Amino acid sequence: MAIPTLRTEIKLLLVTSFWVIFSLGYFARFPLPGFISILYAILFTGVITASAWGYGSLLTGQTILNVVSEEESFLLATMAGFSILSLLMVLAGAIGGWTRVGALLCMGPGLGLFWKERTHAKGLLGKLPAFLKEIPRTSLFLIGIGAGLSLLASFAPVTFYDSLVYHFALPGVYLQTGHWVGQQELIYSAFPQMMEMLWTLGLLLMNDLLSNLLGWVISLLGIVAVYFFGRRFFSHKTGAWAAALLGAMPAYVLLATGGYIDIGLTVYSFMSFYALWLWTQSMQESTAIPAERLLVLAGLFAGGAIGCKYTGGIALAIGALLLLTETRALAFKKILRAQIVYGGSALVVFSPWLIKNLYYVGNPVFPFFYRFSFTHQNPWVESAAAGYFLGLVEYTSRSGRDLFKLVWDVAVNGMSFGGGMDILGDMGWAPFFALLPALWLIRKNTRTLTALLLYILCFFIPWGMSRPVLRFLMPLAPFLALTAGVAMDRGISTQSKSIQRVSLLFIGALLLSGYRAFFDFTNFLSLYNVPLGIESRSEYLTRKLNYFSAATFVNTLPQDSLTYVVGDQRGYYYNRPVLVTPVFNTNPLTLWANESSSAEDLAARLKTKHITHLLINNNEMARLDKAYHLFPFTAQGRTNWEALRSRVAKPVYHDPHCDVLAL
Repeated sequence: MAIPTLRTEIKLLLVTSFWVIFSLGYFARFPLPGFISILYAILFTGVITASAWGYGSLLTGQTILNVVSEEESFLLATMAGFSILSLLMVLAGAIGGWTRVGALLCMGPGLGLFWKERTHAKGLLGKLPAFLKEIPRTSLFLIGIGAGLSLLASFAPVTFYDSLVYHFALPGVYLQTGHWVGQQELIYSAFPQMMEMLWTLGLLLMNDLLSNLLGWVISLLGIVAVYFFGRRFFSHKTGAWAAALLGAMPAYVLLATGGYIDIGLTVYSFMSFYALWLWTQSMQESTAIPAERLLVLAGLFAGGAIGCKYTGGIALAIGALLLLTETRALAFKKILRAQIVYGGSALVVFSPWLIKNLYYVGNPVFPFFYRFSFTHQNPWVESAAAGYFLGLVEYTSRSGRDLFKLVWDVAVNGMSFGGGMDILGDMGWAPFFALLPALWLIRKNTRTLTALLLYILCFFIPWGMSRPVLRFLMPLAPFLALTAGVAMDRGISTQSKSIQRVSLLFIGALLLSGYRAFFDFTNFLSLYNVPLGIESRSEYLTRKLNYFSAATFVNTLPQDSLTYVVGDQRGYYYNRPVLVTPVFNTNPLTLWANESSSAEDLAARLKTKHITHLLINNNEMARLDKAYHLFPFTAQGRTNWEALRSRVAKPVYHDPHCDVLAL
């Protein structure tokens, strides 16, 4: 008689049930910090990415599969979809739809379109194990290290300086108002805000944890794009090396989260080139319909790059030059049509920022040509723009003869470019530039490699001859990673085993050196304390941000209060209306104090501006005043200001760094 056995499905059910019960008991005793919120954020990130894929599938369609693989179609569609989501968020802000319901409505149609692609999605997930197996283990390890470190950093509170000043501060204001606000006192509000729209979406649906994860997803798509490009136009090994070197680049890992827009600019710039290069292949194969779609996508991605940052215009210009080169043998009408399709697509994506600036400051490309405006400007606006460009003098421009030395400086003296948080982009360039000479070892050049090198040259020269900050060079990282991958695969790998081993040790040493600087920096910021549960979010922010405790107090004030922040540019973590003046502006408080006849008169002036409270960051005020001379009080103005602080305004909060006064 056969012994009865349990079916495998029942065994799995029992084992799973045991794990669930065991986990509930264990984690009730030793809870993981923020585990539920992390799971919630990851789930929402997947849903938003699915919505982006759905929207992007409208632009890719099935016909594009005649030219690209299913994996490339997913990549193109998802990146295009994030552009569409950003544009929908722009529209939502125009009609007062920046609410949780409005955010869900922006996502909804995309999810419906994704549902139609669900069979495609299942097929891609089924291919994932085979896809990972084709990547060499060393490359996969490096990609995993970089992606894992940036993912873990995504769970840290936002503390990067520019993010606190405007990248996240502006979405924070949009969250309060539910619609567009033209903050003329904050020059950064006139900058393109494509990535900020995604972060606003994340804040509406959850918090900055979700916004961080959206930035991380885009950085991961950038690594995947480099791998796909290298695999298609060179080899699997080239793609794997390129993706590994980019994914393990400390600057890329740091900028993938925390609210900086440089990774968005980097990925969109590269995706524009990727689509254009696919278009050249499609044109050679005479597949006209996919070629047109690819041209539209190339323009859309170029527009997305400018939508992240004005310097994305370099990617658009290089693309237009490439397009002109590839169509030079065609009739003039076809050349013109190609340029119109490419440039027009870019303009569609970038136009909301032109329209917004035209509406709020009367100049579509503000702060450029800041003296020009169709409307009367607040006098602070022009002075802020002038101050912004003057502020760039801290960066040193280079002459043409210094460009070769600049390559050496980038690799060897990377930490000398820029100051403050600009060092975020200074780490990890050495392997790229060290491998450039190894391209001489390649026996046969290719058209694609030539295009990559020409792109690098066309970008590097204007960057180097302006005011080079390594963070601003990030759009070249994918291109340099690909040339480094080619050097490793087709140059070094063709040499003797001993040369290969020495080369690997050399590159490994450079990577380890970069990560030593990376961990020094993250240790200084205590970046992983909150994700690892060493500190709570509030404890960490109180320790790292000298205004956080005061901001927490301000958040308890009445909803109709307006707090003037004195001596600090950082505007994130306030849930009540605040007035923040950057260092580039003429501080109006100084003008009001100098023009007032007494402290009481100064208080009256502030009240006419509907200001109810002053938050004075004493430490930051002293630091910024020393660096930028923010408060040029006259003798009368200083007397008025000090009297206002000491006897007219009522102190309602004090800590070692900040004071809050009620008027």
